[in-house]
Amino acid sequence: MDRALRAASEPANNAFWFCRVSLRLEFDAYRNDYEALQNVPRDSATMAKMDEAQRKFHNHKEKFDKLRADVGIKLKFLDENKVGLYNVSE
Repeated sequence: MDRALRAASEPANNAFWFCRVSLRLEFDAYRNDYEALQNVPRDSATMAKMDEAQRKFHNHKEKFDKLRADVGIKLKFLDENKVGLYNVSE
């Protein structure tokens, strides 16, 4: 039964983890852009780019933090379901 449950939920889990990885990559890219712009001399063009990079970085940070919290909840539910299945099968 455990094997059938894992097989049924595998496509959804793969899509979820792919989404998490892609959001992490986007977050890291925007963070690197923002950090790189902090180290260059500041003029009006650079400040505009820096403001835009900071806005995108914070936007993706919020998305990533929300997803991280969702992962924690999902792992908690998976653990509870696993414990419930082991109790039922005994």
